[in-house]
Amino acid sequence: MAFIGVKVPAEAAEELSKIQVPGDSTSTEDMHVTLIYLGKNVPIPEVLQAILACYMTTKRCAPFTCQVQSISSFPKSSDSGIPIIAQVICPELHKLHDLLVNSMNLLEIEFSDKHPKYIPHVTLAYSDQEMRNAMKIKPISWLVKELVIWGGDHGVERIAVSLPLEGGEDGGNTVVYKTNMPKPRSTV
Repeated sequence: MAFIGVKVPAEAAEELSKIQVPGDSTSTEDMHVTLIYLGKNVPIPEVLQAILACYMTTKRCAPFTCQVQSISSFPKSSDSGIPIIAQVICPELHKLHDLLVNSMNLLEIEFSDKHPKYIPHVTLAYSDQEMRNAMKIKPISWLVKELVIWGGDHGVERIAVSLPLEGGEDGGNTVVYKTNMPKPRSTV
């Protein structure tokens, strides 16, 4: 499996793990927000191409803050049960997703469009029962400072690369669109 996302920092993940939800809980080390799902059984060379798209994107984005305020569930997924989620409220995350999609398309890198509407969330557990109503929680916030690309499922054929968000003219409070992207080097 390969995907691009942002890791939930340990302190925020610990707070999220204290919320009582039905099902098998996600470990704090595995809590993340997916930006783009690349697919199952993605060969490492294709993951490496996605790293270039992430690099292009991180040069254009400054760090920003995300927040969760409620817990709900998605419909049952085909193989894992019903995802119990904390929906992430963050306009900058949507902008980052859009920039990343544009970079992936520019480089002609394939990725999954199984869920055409982007709904940023942290999966807290997988359950056999849906939550009928969203549950309000005390807001939990964290600073997003990097993108992470995870790829591979098999022993040494596994990769995780973190790229810092380096763009921004405003002290790191918003996603900034920059036009002075580095030009690709000639291969001749």
